[in-house]
Amino acid sequence: MTDVHPPGAVPEGALPPEHPVPEAPHAGVPDFPPPTQPPVLLPPSGAPVGPADEAWTSPPAVPDDVASLTSPIPVVPAAPVEAAPVVDAAAAPEPAAAVEAVEHDDEHDDGPEPVGRREARPAAAPAAAAAVVADVAEPEADDVRPTAVTTTEPAPSRQGAESRAARRRAAEEAARENSHRTHLRLAVAGVASLVAVALLGVLWTWWSGRPSEPDPVPQASATAPANTQPTLLLQVRGDDAVAVSNTLLSVGGPLGRATMIGIPQNTLVDVATGGTLPFGEVARLPGADTAADALSDAIGVDVDGTFVLDRAAFSALVDAVGGVTADVDVNVVQADADGSETIVVAAGDDQLLQGPAAAAFATYLAEGETEEARIARFTQILRLTLAKLPEDNKAVETVLGQLGASAQPSVPFDQIAAFLVRLRADIVADDVVYKNLPVKPIDSGGPAANRVDNEATAAMVADLLPEALRTPGPNSKVRVLVQNGVGSPGLNAQAREELVGAGFTYVNGGNAAEFGKATTEIVLPDATAESLQWGADIAEALGVPASAVAVADSGQSVADVIVVLGSDFEPQAG
Repeated sequence: MTDVHPPGAVPEGALPPEHPVPEAPHAGVPDFPPPTQPPVLLPPSGAPVGPADEAWTSPPAVPDDVASLTSPIPVVPAAPVEAAPVVDAAAAPEPAAAVEAVEHDDEHDDGPEPVGRREARPAAAPAAAAAVVADVAEPEADDVRPTAVTTTEPAPSRQGAESRAARRRAAEEAARENSHRTHLRLAVAGVASLVAVALLGVLWTWWSGRPSEPDPVPQASATAPANTQPTLLLQVRGDDAVAVSNTLLSVGGPLGRATMIGIPQNTLVDVATGGTLPFGEVARLPGADTAADALSDAIGVDVDGTFVLDRAAFSALVDAVGGVTADVDVNVVQADADGSETIVVAAGDDQLLQGPAAAAFATYLAEGETEEARIARFTQILRLTLAKLPEDNKAVETVLGQLGASAQPSVPFDQIAAFLVRLRADIVADDVVYKNLPVKPIDSGGPAANRVDNEATAAMVADLLPEALRTPGPNSKVRVLVQNGVGSPGLNAQAREELVGAGFTYVNGGNAAEFGKATTEIVLPDATAESLQWGADIAEALGVPASAVAVADSGQSVADVIVVLGSDFEPQAG
């Protein structure tokens, strides 16, 4: 607690001027507390000093051994200081403003003491009447010693100091925490800004780099799932609507090469709606995918689309590219009504053929020639024509759209155009494999006919069209001959859809010897586990009871399994 004294008063415990202030022995030894004396009250300034007041100005004598007790260092006497005038305290009026400030208890202090935070109360009556201020003489330069410092403020209590130190530490910790949170918020905001900028950059890159119009996506036919080696059957029909020139085209695949496989028009194939027919005659039947389905069943590949043209449409296609320069190996003649012949295209190399001449040469078969000769001529004209197509999909689509109604695609023109542009690039790069479908001649006693050489065809397909193979499965090579034992039209075609979907190869057996059969029969070649599994799978695919499976008394060579449909076969809707 700090006392407030009237002006000129000496604080309690201060020594009179006759007794110099003892110095501290050294920095490591604490000072002794000052001797306790009664408080001294100085008379008001200007008051006369009387005999009775001498006691105020003459403090009690201090024993000589005080200095020796307080400090072993010799004390330098201080210069005398004039005493302030002494006034009779009894005669002088009591100062109205003389108050003693009471300091707040440090234990209940909760912060640094603000200005004016002191309580005023009347000062207590002094016990002494005078005080003297003494100055300690400054030691000489060669005799500098530490001196004791006397203050009028008592040292703060330990608890108050610790409390204020704890509050300072808490304030510093709070400041550091606020700074950390601020930095963290700034960091999070910075990261969020960077992410937003990056996202905007990605969106802008996608938007600016996206194609103005996506390329058309090829679509598979009903019998073919999407694959990485699309195929297209291209046919040119003659005057009697028979497809005399046929080729199976493909692009892509594991080797990245195109293929052109010629199909002899007199090759017998099974047709779900028409029995067994020469492949060229299938083009006469209704249905855009009829020929594609028959070829798919014969060689076991997916045919994704069909493009059928007559001679006039093929001629227009050649004219659209400005004609082609070809080698004509024979005279192309035309029979007149009077039985004479007219040469339409003369033999010769490097001839510029326009549309009609090119179409006549591409579909021509001289007397005594095999179908392989016609395939070679068609392949040459087709290759030269496709190589001169535009490189742009839209331009090719425009060309195809101008061919007229005699050009009949089973898929949209934009898909065919995209396919032909890819094929054109491979032809120009001379990256095309040219083959004919392996066949074996049939001695039927009539016009020349062929049948598919299954073994050689399987090897060729595995080599050239590995990714165009029909849906693989354990039964993909099992041939199932189907006969209609009910008499309902289209029943065989409906059974074909179910069998092909289950992975079997369909063979059209036409009509059974008699109609009105109530239950379906599934005849196996033998009772081996493999054959029995075929029967179970076929019965499940057709939706007939397992009791329909039977084993033939003797082996059968027309197909692996023979099915005679009965009334219990109910095609699935859709």
